[in-house]
Amino acid sequence: MKAIILKDFGSADELEINDIPVPVLKAGEVLVKTSAISVN
Repeated sequence: MKAIILKDFGSADELEINDIPVPVLKAGEVLVKTSAISVN
């Protein structure tokens, strides 16, 4: 799955798109599929 990671405090230039493993869910947790986001 893709994740936007903020490596250091600062501007949007600090954001990186990385592939990460799908998390293993525990009881009472949900995984929400997102098709679009916005960053202000």
